[in-house]
Amino acid sequence: MAKYDISIRDYWRIIRKRLTIVIVAVILCTVSSYLFALFASPEPSYQATSAVKPDLILVNYGDDTHQDHRTLTQATMSATRYVRNVLFFEVPTTQNFNPQVFVDISDTLEQKFKVLEAHASQVMKTNIEDMYIIELAQASATFGGIQGRVKFAEAFAPLRLFINI
Repeated sequence: MAKYDISIRDYWRIIRKRLTIVIVAVILCTVSSYLFALFASPEPSYQATSAVKPDLILVNYGDDTHQDHRTLTQATMSATRYVRNVLFFEVPTTQNFNPQVFVDISDTLEQKFKVLEAHASQVMKTNIEDMYIIELAQASATFGGIQGRVKFAEAFAPLRLFINI
């Protein structure tokens, strides 16, 4: 093993040189990060919402066994924090849904069934043997109607709901 004779002066010169390199690297990283953030920053999703100015947002209820549904609910709640009316609806994988707002759908229930049937890939995705999505929608509309004191109703749980009186 070779021995090196380094004086204190040489030692401090090496430290100063390395310190200069570290400081220059930090400055370059800071400047490049700032410039990148300045020129490549994405537009936040809530700005798109504020440009549209929706009166009402409907989204699936967040307590759900499907992870995509939970994620969608969280993203929607964040993006609509300045929207006055946000209502949650129930889907087949929803849990612990307690609606307080009801809309009479007696006149439009058949139209809803036709729309559901148009999604052929979803018709049998109820996770209940021998039950079609139409049967589930019928049962849900009947139960919502019972809760809302009409024949058929769509049930909602409000995050925010403003009523002009």
